[in-house]
Amino acid sequence: MQYLSGSGRHMHAPRLPADLVPLVLYAAKTCPDVTPSLLASQLFTESGFNARAVSPAGAKGIAQFTQDTWNEFASKDGRPDPEKDVFNPAHAIPAQARYNCHLAHQTRNVPGDRIKNMLAAYNAGPTAVKQANGVPPIRETVAYVAKVQRYMADFRYLDEAAERPLPVSAGSYPSGISKGCLPVSATVSAARSQATGCVTASAACSAPSAARTAECCPIDHVRSHTKRASAVNVPRWT
Repeated sequence: MQYLSGSGRHMHAPRLPADLVPLVLYAAKTCPDVTPSLLASQLFTESGFNARAVSPAGAKGIAQFTQDTWNEFASKDGRPDPEKDVFNPAHAIPAQARYNCHLAHQTRNVPGDRIKNMLAAYNAGPTAVKQANGVPPIRETVAYVAKVQRYMADFRYLDEAAERPLPVSAGSYPSGISKGCLPVSATVSAARSQATGCVTASAACSAPSAARTAECCPIDHVRSHTKRASAVNVPRWT
């Protein structure tokens, strides 16, 4: 994993691009060790939010995945998925969260700060963290961990936004997801328990089956149903 170079002086990170905000908010529900501010800060440190980034070492996309790591974490079942695109933030950001959660579990028994160890493992690998009993004394890794944690303060507003559910408005859908649609996890409060599949007419989607897919519900139907059903709990991202 690569990180953006720069001086030791702290320069504030820009706001997370609007089309990435819902993706980060959804991905942050993957496990307790990842928060919206951490994911956003990590993405900025890795690529400067450049979805087409390719490092000299061959790491790709907004989250800078190596090919082997991408093959393992692009899908939930750990199998390579040819339909997943490392250059698509809608695929890469959920994979970023899954990989962080995996690393947190891998380094759970390592002494020291749990989040620092997780971030160090993202940069240098979990074996290096275990062998060092914490953040390894690698210049790049030490700088990477410090940088991600420093920029997290600039993205705290995302943590606050994640706690303020509001109905979705037309046109506010994540980049990389079908236009006019929202992922199921954005429309049903049960997503917190990792519910999967398409929302049904009895839940948050009032669209006929022909208008739905396994991943999304037409946004107009979600919005109209939100006014009638308290079960809908859509995160605020504006």
